[in-house]
Amino acid sequence: MLENYMDYSSDNCMNTFTLNQKSRAKAVLASSTLRGQLSSASNLFSTGLSGSSISCSPSAAFDVSRTLACVGDLIDLFDQSAFQSAVSYLWEVKNTQTGALQTFMSANPQFTLSQDGLYQVKLSILNGQGSDSETKTNLLTIRPAGGTTHSPYFYAGMEDPLPNSIWTVEGNGDNKNWARSTNVKQTGNASYYHPNFNVSNASDGDALIAGPIALSSANSLTLKFAHAFARKTVMDDDQLKVYVSTDCGASWSLVRITPAFQLGTSALVPSSPYVPQASDWKETTVMLSAYKNNPHLMIKFEMVSGGGNNLYMDDVRLTYGVTQDEVSQAQWVLMPNPSHGMAVLAVNHPNHGMEQVRILNLNGQLLHQMDWKGPRMALPVLPAGSYVIQLTGSGTREHLRWVQLH
Repeated sequence: MLENYMDYSSDNCMNTFTLNQKSRAKAVLASSTLRGQLSSASNLFSTGLSGSSISCSPSAAFDVSRTLACVGDLIDLFDQSAFQSAVSYLWEVKNTQTGALQTFMSANPQFTLSQDGLYQVKLSILNGQGSDSETKTNLLTIRPAGGTTHSPYFYAGMEDPLPNSIWTVEGNGDNKNWARSTNVKQTGNASYYHPNFNVSNASDGDALIAGPIALSSANSLTLKFAHAFARKTVMDDDQLKVYVSTDCGASWSLVRITPAFQLGTSALVPSSPYVPQASDWKETTVMLSAYKNNPHLMIKFEMVSGGGNNLYMDDVRLTYGVTQDEVSQAQWVLMPNPSHGMAVLAVNHPNHGMEQVRILNLNGQLLHQMDWKGPRMALPVLPAGSYVIQLTGSGTREHLRWVQLH
């Protein structure tokens, strides 16, 4: 018996040949109609093993240094195409909203963009053997360089489809990215959720990114957000990580990690996608006073899957602590809040200094303005939604959040 290897056998004798089997194997390898073709000159040439080059059409592929940037930031495109002979390049970077187009003809161009928005990138390559192209839609998200001002503070109710002027997403490649849900919300008409139910444990997370947000001078800076989550088992180790960036996403600083057992309800939901009840929502507060003096800030929520169920987020707020000349001895009460129809605004201190009451929507648009005639004042009935009550006076300013339900 001889020891060898038979690739057509899967049992315990796959390495055992008889002398006749040895002769048969050699005959197959020598046959011009069987495996003898493997070492023929024509087959070696066709498979690239003859030492000679093969002429073939190019295959386009590329990558980018960053998918999120601000106006004026440097962006690099990297050619990763496959080809035998030299190719010519045509890059097309197009704003999908305005149609503005930039073109480049080098292998690895570096460039900046002067308009914020979403950009499509297309690479076309050509040589004597043929041509190919690759297009990536909405590859680049470009934000305003100085950030966007939100009055009286930043609030995001997760109402619009992703991506939008506030939010963008970055995935880890498994196509299980953050998305909008109109079936689940804490307030308003929608929330954002991560479809974590169908995700296995992952070392890389999926990110939901806001900003840059233009900041105002303040004594303190606080991030608050609502979330709802359920584990499948007590062993799940999902994490929600919160990062901030002061350089438009070029680098990130980790400011909070919330583990699975703190992220949501204690009840386990093992066998079906989690849909939260109204009582399941929690609120997390992150102090960001170390970043209060930066001109703008980006916020990133990264869900790292560890076996758990879906995660929902709503009502993200970035609020400022008032300066000393805005501190009031008055205590304002808005009741009921949330309210069904009419609500009443009241104050318990005679020297409150307030002169006007302004009602704003979450985009900072003024809806109503009234002179204060306290100590109690009925507020107008508004459509269902979230509002900001702005109280202004001589040297004072305060803000209250108001939720109107119907």
